[in-house]
Amino acid sequence: MNSATIERFFDRELKNWPLAAANYEALELVETKFIDVDGLFVKVQYNPARRVSTGAKIDRKSIAERPCFLCRDNRPEQQGALRWGPCYEFLVNPFPIFQRHLTIPELTHTPQTSKGRGPHMIEMARDLEGYAIFYNGPLCGASAPDHMHFQACLKSELPLIDAIEQRMPAQTDSVEIQASLGFPFGFYIVDTDRHLAGTMATDTVRALYAVIDPAENEEDYMKHEPMINIICYDTEHTTRFVIIPRRRHRPSNYGEGPGQMLISPASVDLGGVFITPRKEDFDAITADDIRNIYHECCYTEAEIINVIDRI
Repeated sequence: MNSATIERFFDRELKNWPLAAANYEALELVETKFIDVDGLFVKVQYNPARRVSTGAKIDRKSIAERPCFLCRDNRPEQQGALRWGPCYEFLVNPFPIFQRHLTIPELTHTPQTSKGRGPHMIEMARDLEGYAIFYNGPLCGASAPDHMHFQACLKSELPLIDAIEQRMPAQTDSVEIQASLGFPFGFYIVDTDRHLAGTMATDTVRALYAVIDPAENEEDYMKHEPMINIICYDTEHTTRFVIIPRRRHRPSNYGEGPGQMLISPASVDLGGVFITPRKEDFDAITADDIRNIYHECCYTEAEIINVIDRI
């Protein structure tokens, strides 16, 4: 698997699937603007097609009452798939944020969890040159928390990655963990040399999880994970995990009533592309609004540093 294979897959899907083709063509008309949030230039996108995802009901009752749209038997007839390894398929996301937007579900219907799947993210990032693989926790932006999946886009699409590479270039010949530096919210970076096995990095992530959300014992630890978003991508020398722990699922002003905004932050939003499915939210959103969402949903850099000191 490589980027050229993905390009051919996209071309075939958009040729054979009119709905997806129309939605990718509509991206050309999507309105965008940039807002400086404490030095991070956030791209705000007005994308009404994303309303289904942003407003998704993820309570147990709602999930039980709808068919899983990531299971093969429930997908549109026109939607094809590209097999990756023994456990995953690549799908073209029919409601895109980016011109190259992939959804990567597991073949089996199993709950969303990052446990044990770090090596898969690393292998995908190393296979797909130029792409970022991202993961939304079950209460951190995943609209299908009942079916394990990643997503992917070109890493050049995420302003956070560009800012990280400018401020915190990777230099390691082993595995290194560090806290974010000078960003409006806190996160961790775990680097591993590209020539090392991905399990070395994921062992570091595992230790980090244990401190973020310590469990009573190993059995309990394997049953849950902290609220978290993850972005994984390759650089010239390293593969990087950007790990963003969360305080809460959605900000206090989430909704469609007076004074509310229909913004449910996931990896893409925290990666620097804020999705607003309502025009009034796109027009009204300010740096203060985004800063408040970061403050409510994420941790500060000081809190992140404190956790690293405890590992």
